[in-house]
Amino acid sequence: MVGTLHGNLVHLRQYPVRFGFKIVDLYSDLVSSALGKTPVPKVTPKATESYEGMPDEIGALDYAQVINVFNYLRQGKDLIIPNQWSHLVPKPLL
Repeated sequence: MVGTLHGNLVHLRQYPVRFGFKIVDLYSDLVSSALGKTPVPKVTPKATESYEGMPDEIGALDYAQVINVFNYLRQGKDLIIPNQWSHLVPKPLL
């Protein structure tokens, strides 16, 4: 069975065994090429630029529980946040 998330509900689908065996047979072909993937840009921006350019959607950070990561990073005694990142990581929010 495979579950798909629709809102807060998970709908299960049941696939025939033959379908599963066919997917297993096709697996190496499916993962061996980049067909269907978004092309990688020739020049990638710095990580800080990518982070700053992310859309600030309401509730996205709460859902991902990123605040817990920020708190961990800020409160770690042996962790050092590089200067170029320090303004991007908020102070602990307990």
